Amino acid sequence: MNSESGTNRCLSVFFRNLYFTQIFKAFRVAINPSRLFIAFLGVILLIASGYLLQNLEREVKIINKEEAEKFHPEVADVSEGSSPITEIDVYLSKPHELHKFANAEFSREIGVFRALAWKVSGSINYITLESVKLNALGIFTELGKLAKTFFWSVKFYPLFAIPYYLLSVCVLAFFGGAVCRSAAIEHCSGTKTGPGAGLRFAYEKVWDMLCAPLAPIVLMIFLGFIIFLAGAACRLPAVGDFIFGFCAVFGLIIGFVITLILIGFIAGVHLMAPTIAVENSDFNEAVNRSYGYAYTKPWYLLFYSLISIFYGAICYMFVRLCAYLMLRITYAFFEVSALSGDWGLREHWARPVFFNLSGTMGSGTNFGSEHLLLNIAIILVISAIASFMVSFYYCCSTIIYTLLRKKADSEPIDKIFLFSENRKHELSGKDAKQES
Repeated sequence: MNSESGTNRCLSVFFRNLYFTQIFKAFRVAINPSRLFIAFLGVILLIASGYLLQNLEREVKIINKEEAEKFHPEVADVSEGSSPITEIDVYLSKPHELHKFANAEFSREIGVFRALAWKVSGSINYITLESVKLNALGIFTELGKLAKTFFWSVKFYPLFAIPYYLLSVCVLAFFGGAVCRSAAIEHCSGTKTGPGAGLRFAYEKVWDMLCAPLAPIVLMIFLGFIIFLAGAACRLPAVGDFIFGFCAVFGLIIGFVITLILIGFIAGVHLMAPTIAVENSDFNEAVNRSYGYAYTKPWYLLFYSLISIFYGAICYMFVRLCAYLMLRITYAFFEVSALSGDWGLREHWARPVFFNLSGTMGSGTNFGSEHLLLNIAIILVISAIASFMVSFYYCCSTIIYTLLRKKADSEPIDKIFLFSENRKHELSGKDAKQES
């Protein structure tokens, strides 16, 4: 009996020392109702603003696979299966055919936000499958296509893309910071709070949450502008050829600095909001710590990130499966009722599939004005899945930050969090004395 209890204690201590296993707490932390509610507010705001801002631009052309094979065979193979073809698909696969495709007269068009959301959701689904397969090449390839998709929107639909992306950065900074703060309180101190605590903290720190990721971007743009000025100086008629060598070497040095900033930004941007949430600090400390861990603990950061990607893909598939079963079971009972008499179920509601919960895009059955309640219900289901993804991302990033913080300083995270809280109260007390 004593030997069994001793073995259990040894196993418990062994697994507690495997610090990366704390990442597997992210699902439980992310599905907390308060954090899901915070993320849901941000997702609904992004969706509503997207539908409103897309009215500023022309609509995106869309064509079925059969119509493309008949009228535009040169672009019929840019989409897999029977999925409809949009301007985005043509731009990614055959950009030289985009002008002819965009100027063609099609019977159907959709808003740019809806087309963009369709493409982004498809890319997320593909990346999820490749993550489960551990196919790094497929993941990076799809990320490249996703980057080109955003570039497409900025290039051809700037009146929608620029204000929408700026608004998205602000929304994610506020609501993402609130999720990080709520997750940090529970993970570091074991205290569960409502959404108010996270939202209040985000309101106080929204400027720091926003400036932390933007500061490296602004710095890279500024350094790039210096290279631009150096290139312009080389075009001077009298001294251009003489100073070209000096400007080229100077430009290479700045380019090297930009590369270091870019690598650190890609590796550590997801640690900035957790730094502010855990340390109760400003954006300067967030940038310093995120870059510091990216360059001093790169292998730990890579290891934790790979585990979180794989685990997040599995959790996303599970959540999506739950939503699909809910819609598919409801649809199945409607199908049974339709057996007694054909009342045109397919004309009112396209059959949901696992990776397309709203049915076939462009079929004219979903998201029509005649089915407002059905449209709202499906959008809410999709928004709930997106809310989980947002919550999981920020909760997992917070846990990864605590693991790196503990690895760097060898201090229990609860003590670090308690110290940051005491520092907060001390600073607020000093401010109150100064005001009095």
